[in-house]
Amino acid sequence: MKEIAETRVRYGFARIHILLRREGWRDNHKRTYRIYKEEGLNLRSKRPRRNKTAAHQSAASAADWTTSVLEHGFRQ
Repeated sequence: MKEIAETRVRYGFARIHILLRREGWRDNHKRTYRIYKEEGLNLRSKRPRRNKTAAHQSAASAADWTTSVLEHGFRQ
Protein backbone atom coordinates (compact mmCIF):
# COMPACT_ATOMS: atom_id res chain seq x y z
CA MET A 1 0.00 0.00 0.00
CA LYS A 2 2.85 2.40 0.80
CA GLU A 3 4.44 1.78 -2.59
CA ILE A 4 1.23 2.59 -4.41
CA ALA A 5 0.68 5.72 -2.29
CA GLU A 6 4.23 6.92 -2.98
CA THR A 7 4.04 6.40 -6.74
CA ARG A 8 0.51 7.77 -7.07
CA VAL A 9 0.45 10.70 -4.68
CA ARG A 10 -3.04 11.97 -5.50
CA TYR A 11 -4.74 8.59 -5.04
CA GLY A 12 -7.00 8.21 -2.03
CA PHE A 13 -7.76 5.00 -0.23
CA ALA A 14 -10.59 4.01 -2.58
CA ARG A 15 -8.36 4.00 -5.65
CA ILE A 16 -5.60 2.24 -3.74
CA HIS A 17 -8.14 -0.35 -2.60
CA ILE A 18 -9.09 -1.03 -6.22
CA LEU A 19 -5.44 -1.41 -7.22
CA LEU A 20 -4.84 -3.82 -4.33
CA ARG A 21 -7.85 -5.89 -5.41
CA ARG A 22 -6.39 -6.10 -8.92
CA GLU A 23 -3.11 -7.36 -7.45
CA GLY A 24 -4.96 -10.15 -5.65
CA TRP A 25 -5.45 -8.76 -2.13
CA ARG A 26 -8.94 -9.61 -0.90
CA ASP A 27 -9.26 -7.35 2.14
CA ASN A 28 -12.46 -5.39 2.43
CA HIS A 29 -12.64 -1.60 2.11
CA LYS A 30 -12.94 -1.03 5.88
CA ARG A 31 -9.66 -2.80 6.60
CA THR A 32 -7.97 -0.98 3.71
CA TYR A 33 -9.14 2.36 5.10
CA ARG A 34 -8.00 1.50 8.65
CA ILE A 35 -4.51 0.55 7.47
CA TYR A 36 -4.41 3.61 5.19
CA LYS A 37 -5.07 5.89 8.19
CA GLU A 38 -2.65 4.05 10.50
CA GLU A 39 0.15 4.41 7.95
CA GLY A 40 -0.49 8.16 7.76
CA LEU A 41 -1.22 8.10 4.05
CA ASN A 42 -4.20 10.46 4.23
CA LEU A 43 -4.49 12.80 1.28
CA ARG A 44 -3.86 16.40 2.08
CA SER A 45 -6.64 18.54 0.70
CA LYS A 46 -5.60 21.05 -1.90
CA ARG A 47 -5.48 24.71 -0.90
CA PRO A 48 -8.64 26.36 -2.25
CA ARG A 49 -7.97 28.79 -5.05
CA ARG A 50 -9.97 31.95 -4.66
CA ASN A 51 -11.12 33.84 -7.70
CA LYS A 52 -9.87 37.34 -7.03
CA THR A 53 -11.83 38.95 -9.86
CA ALA A 54 -15.12 37.52 -8.57
CA ALA A 55 -14.48 38.96 -5.10
CA HIS A 56 -13.62 42.31 -6.63
CA GLN A 57 -16.75 42.31 -8.80
CA SER A 58 -19.08 41.53 -5.92
CA ALA A 59 -17.57 44.35 -3.85
CA ALA A 60 -17.89 46.74 -6.80
CA SER A 61 -21.55 45.83 -7.41
CA ALA A 62 -22.34 46.38 -3.71
CA ALA A 63 -20.71 49.80 -3.88
CA ASP A 64 -22.73 50.68 -7.02
CA TRP A 65 -25.98 49.65 -5.32
CA THR A 66 -25.19 51.75 -2.24
CA THR A 67 -24.34 54.78 -4.38
CA SER A 68 -27.52 54.32 -6.40
CA VAL A 69 -29.70 54.16 -3.29
CA LEU A 70 -28.08 57.27 -1.81
CA GLU A 71 -28.45 59.28 -4.99
CA HIS A 72 -31.91 58.24 -6.09
CA GLY A 73 -33.58 56.99 -2.95
CA PHE A 74 -34.88 53.52 -2.29
CA ARG A 75 -37.76 52.56 -4.60
CA GLN A 76 -40.50 50.43 -3.15
